[in-house]
Amino acid sequence: MRIRSRKKFSPIWKIIFIITLLLIPLLFFSFNPKILAVKDLEINNEQINCANEEMIKNSSDLLSKNILFVNPSEVENNLKTKFICIKSVNLKKIFPDKVNLQITGRIPVAILSIEDVQIASPSALLQKFQESTVSAESTNSALFDFSNLTSKSNFLVDGEGVVFAPFSDQINLPKIYYDEMINLGQKGDDSIKNSLQILEKVKSFGLEVKEAKIYMQNLLLASNPRIIFKLEDIEKQLASLQLILNQAKMNEDYLEFIDLRFDKPIVKFAPKKNGER
Repeated sequence: MRIRSRKKFSPIWKIIFIITLLLIPLLFFSFNPKILAVKDLEINNEQINCANEEMIKNSSDLLSKNILFVNPSEVENNLKTKFICIKSVNLKKIFPDKVNLQITGRIPVAILSIEDVQIASPSALLQKFQESTVSAESTNSALFDFSNLTSKSNFLVDGEGVVFAPFSDQINLPKIYYDEMINLGQKGDDSIKNSLQILEKVKSFGLEVKEAKIYMQNLLLASNPRIIFKLEDIEKQLASLQLILNQAKMNEDYLEFIDLRFDKPIVKFAPKKNGER
């Protein structure tokens, strides 16, 4: 008696069969709007001052959306476009129907004061600035007197140079005067970003800067001592500044003025009082 052998499936057909079995439920869940729809949206936010939780929920457009089709990058870009105070969005899917948004806001590091150019750049100020390139002796303290500058608008700027909120009087931050037009939501150019980096670094050197001015690709610090930076190759200038400050501290010298724009910085010392060595 002859026994018939069962027909065996080839390996390729086995693979196709398994994939089909997996795809059927996946397609069912994907295209059924009631299954795997986002029902719970949890928001954790830090330093957000331009939007509340309800505004973020409504703008995210996540509720009732299929969780499988939620694109984290798309959600982040959408929220950052609508709310410029948002720095980053970390999205976490919690199956079957929950999404968690960890939102971090921008932290202000300075006030960017947009000047009235006609008042902020008189010829006298330009002349004093040009004279300071010749000799430290000719540098006048009026060059660093910003009290006569008139601002058209004041904005908060974060460490990335993003102008993200109007200035609030309750915030005590260094003010940078700037004579170019910039609007809320824009990112500053290299002169602004380099200026912010300089302010952060000189603070670590123990210098307090309440006001500064970006002027002809230079940064003027109304600190003690008064300092001029060229807004390029700033790492080299910061290293020179640290060396000068350390040397002055060791020698118990009082510094009035430092111009770091040259290969050999210009340094002006304050006269020592009687009795001081």
